[in-house]
Amino acid sequence: MSGDDTSKSAVRRRSPRWVRILLVVSLAINLLVVGAIVGSFAHSGGGWSGPWGRWQSYRIIHNLPADRRARVHEIWRSYRQKLRPKRAALKQAWGDVMKRLGEEPLDQKGVEAALERATKTELAVRRSLAPMIVGIAGELDSAQRRRFIKGFANRHRHRFGRWHGERP
Repeated sequence: MSGDDTSKSAVRRRSPRWVRILLVVSLAINLLVVGAIVGSFAHSGGGWSGPWGRWQSYRIIHNLPADRRARVHEIWRSYRQKLRPKRAALKQAWGDVMKRLGEEPLDQKGVEAALERATKTELAVRRSLAPMIVGIAGELDSAQRRRFIKGFANRHRHRFGRWHGERP
C-alpha cells in the first residue's frame, strides 16, 4: 500500500484557453497603440506640434540665445494673430469647394469659381507669411539661417507616409 502513495501524479491546473487568447489580443492592442503614438511622434518631426506650429520642429529656436529666442517667438506670435482670420477664410473657401464638388448634379462653373476663390485665398495667406519668414530669418546668423533654410525646405517632404525626394 505504500506504493500507492508515490504513484499519485500531481494535478496541474491550466488557465482556460480564452484567458490566453485574451492576453494575446490585449498585447496586440497595446502594441498597436504604442506604435501609433511613436509613429505620430516620428511623423511630426520629433514634436507634437501641428502643421502651423512647426517652427519648433525646425530645431533652430532651441539653439538660439535667450534674447533672440524671445524675439523670434514675439515675431511668430504677432503674425499668428494676424493669420488666424485668414486661415479661417482659407478653411471656409476649401470647404465651399468640397461642398460644390459633392452637389448633384455637378455645377462645373460653380466648382471652378470656388476653386479660384480658394486659390486666391491661399495665395493671400502665403503672401502674409513672407514678412514673418523674413523677420525670423533676420534674427538669425548665417549658420542658423542655413539650418532654418534646410528645415523650411524639408517641411513638406514627408507626405502620406512616404518621403518625396532625399531624406534630410
